[in-house]
Amino acid sequence: MFTVVIAADSEEEQLARTLAALVPAVAEGVVRDAVVIDTGGLPGIAAVASAAGCRHVAGSPAQGLAEALAGGRGAWVLMLRPGVMLEVGWFREAAEFVERTEAAGAAATTCAAFSYASLDYRAGGRVREVWRFVAGNLLGAVLAEQALIIAKTSLMRMGPHSLASLPPRKPAGSRLVILRAKAFAP
Repeated sequence: MFTVVIAADSEEEQLARTLAALVPAVAEGVVRDAVVIDTGGLPGIAAVASAAGCRHVAGSPAQGLAEALAGGRGAWVLMLRPGVMLEVGWFREAAEFVERTEAAGAAATTCAAFSYASLDYRAGGRVREVWRFVAGNLLGAVLAEQALIIAKTSLMRMGPHSLASLPPRKPAGSRLVILRAKAFAP
């Protein structure tokens, strides 16, 4: 179902945390493969990717994403940033989103993001969560920390300028669904 793509610069420890949250989804068969795009060229990123069983690609985000799409086994792509930890059981809702979207014939025009959750339990963290809720649900704007689920075919249609940063913005004219499952921002 999913090919996970993570662009990492020098965040070895954060990358390991993000990959750890994917293990249950791999066991359930929801995550088919994972690609770590190493934009910084540090040996630590390659070591973490190798230890986790991920494919390691060095280069720019656009080059890495093109290679990930060419070799990825999933029909859908989940793009994450290092340090983002997905809520326990996230893959059940993500799989349901994919199934419903495909059944409706809307895979080419629909993408999803996770609900933003801050690890900061003070008032400022809660204010950011409320703002992200409003921005995502009413304005269709998402942060990179919310991750992005998008059909592989939709990504392949986007131009290279759109893929200069990972995760890219949702394609113009597409519908954004904010999932209830949370993505905890570092």
